[in-house]
Amino acid sequence: MSEAIYGLLGALSGALLTSGAAYWGPLQLQRRVFTAESERSAAARREAERDRAEAQRQAEQDRIATALSQESERSEAAAVRAHARREAEITRIISMRTTTRAWSDLLARTVQDLELRRPVTVEAFDSLVSSARDKAEAALDHALHDGIWIAQSGYGFPMTADRPGEQSRVLAALRLVTELIRAAVIRGQPLNPPQAWDLRQALDRADAARGTLNTKLLNRLEEVMNITLVGTPGRENTASAIPVAIAAIHPAVYRHERETELDRDPLTGVTRLESRADEKFEQAQLLLRQSETSKAAEKAKSAIEMYMRLRDATGRPGKLDEALELRERAEAMGNPDVARLQARAAEELGSARQSMSYAPTVALDAAGRAVELYEQLRQLTGNPGQLDEALELQAQASDSCDNSSPRHEEA
Repeated sequence: MSEAIYGLLGALSGALLTSGAAYWGPLQLQRRVFTAESERSAAARREAERDRAEAQRQAEQDRIATALSQESERSEAAAVRAHARREAEITRIISMRTTTRAWSDLLARTVQDLELRRPVTVEAFDSLVSSARDKAEAALDHALHDGIWIAQSGYGFPMTADRPGEQSRVLAALRLVTELIRAAVIRGQPLNPPQAWDLRQALDRADAARGTLNTKLLNRLEEVMNITLVGTPGRENTASAIPVAIAAIHPAVYRHERETELDRDPLTGVTRLESRADEKFEQAQLLLRQSETSKAAEKAKSAIEMYMRLRDATGRPGKLDEALELRERAEAMGNPDVARLQARAAEELGSARQSMSYAPTVALDAAGRAVELYEQLRQLTGNPGQLDEALELQAQASDSCDNSSPRHEEA
C-alpha cells in the first residue's frame, strides 16, 4: 500500500513539474521578447527626442542670429543718417561764419583801396558784393534746416547811421556798410580822414555783430561736436577762440576725426571702438552657444584687442574681463577631450530623462554619471553646461527609488 502511494505521489509530482515547465518556459521567452522590444522602442523614442531637441535648438539659434543681424543693420543705418545730419549741420554752421567774414573782408579791402586812391568801379564793386552777399544770406537761411534761428538776420526796418548805440545785426550792419561804401565808390573821389573814419566805425560795428553771431555758432558747435575749449577764461571770451575752434574742425580735419576709433556714436554715446568691440563679443557668445569654438575664440580675440586699445586710450576697459574669460572657455571647449565629455554628458542626461518614468533606478545611475561628466567639464572649461538639470534629475530619481522601495517590501 505504501509503495502504491509513493508511486502515485511520484507520478503526480512528475506531472506537475512537466506542466510547470511547459507553462513557464514560453512565458519567460515571451517576457524576454517583450523586454527587448521595449528597449528598442525606448531607444527609438530617445533618438526622436534628441532629433526634435536639436531641430528646436537650431531654429532658435537661427531666429536669434536673424534678429541680431536685423537690429545691427537698423542701428548702422540710423547711425549713418545721424552722422550725415550732423556733418551737414556742421558744414552749414561753418559756412555762416566764412561767408559773413568774406563779405566783411571785401568791404574792408574796398575801403583801403579808396584810402589809397586806387581805382574802384561801381560795376566791379556791385558784382563782388552781390556774390558775397548772396552766399552769406543763403548760409544764414540754410541754418533754419537745423532749427537754428539767427536773431542777427536783421528783419524789419534797416539800420540808420544816426543810431550807433544800438546793437547791430549782422546782415543789417553789413548792408549798411555796403551802401555807405558804394556811395563813396560812385562819388569817385578819394576818402578824406573823416569819411574813412566813419566807414571804419561802421565796419567795426559790423564785426562786433559778427562776433556775437560767431559766439552763438561756437556754442552750437560745442553741442554738436562735444567740443571742450581749453585755455579760454570764460564763456564771454568764446568769440576770441572761434578761429582756433573752426580750424580744429575744418571739414577735412573733422572727417578724419570722425573716422577715428574714439569718435562717439550719436545714438549710444559710446565710442565706435567700444561699440565694435561689443559687437565682436556678442558674436563670440553666439558662436560659442552654437559650439563653433574656433570661430568664437577668434571673435573673442578681436574683441580683447579692441577693449585693450580702448583701455589704453580712455582708461575704460569695457567688457575686457568677460572677453578674456570667453576666449578661455572657447579654447578649452575646442579641445577634443572636452568635446567627447560633452557628448557623453549629453547622452547620459538624455538617458536619464527617458528612463525617469519607467525605470527610476536606471535614471538615477545615468543622472549620476551625467553629474560627474558635467563636473569634469566645469573644471576644464569653467562652463557647467547642464549640470543643474542633471542634479535635479538625480534628486528626482532618488526620490522615486525611495518611494518605490516600501511597495516592493510589502509585495
